[in-house]
Amino acid sequence: MPNATTGEPVCTFCGKTHREVARLIAGPGVYICDGCIGICNSILGDEKYQDASGGWRGWTIMDNDELLATLPGVLRSTETIREGLQARVDELRQRKVSWARIGTALGMSRQAAWERFA
Repeated sequence: MPNATTGEPVCTFCGKTHREVARLIAGPGVYICDGCIGICNSILGDEKYQDASGGWRGWTIMDNDELLATLPGVLRSTETIREGLQARVDELRQRKVSWARIGTALGMSRQAAWERFA
């Protein structure tokens, strides 16, 4: 999602602009930079984060400080996704798409969609 102030695309996870990274990859309402992909790859490849069946158990082995350090990125990601959802709903409303159709697409009632996004 672009930065709300500058309009520049930024990494959803670390907040760096596309000018501060080598690559910025766009996803559905999010961006991830090459640096964050590298961190993800190292976590996924690190056996200490895997349980006996190969599943990921990262949160359970992090100490409190490590887990607390993840919160700003999660919050930033949540805000970016929320902004992207609102922007899409706003665009649909500009196209005269009904609240009923928007609600159905979101798995909620027309009224709930209107209350949340109007």
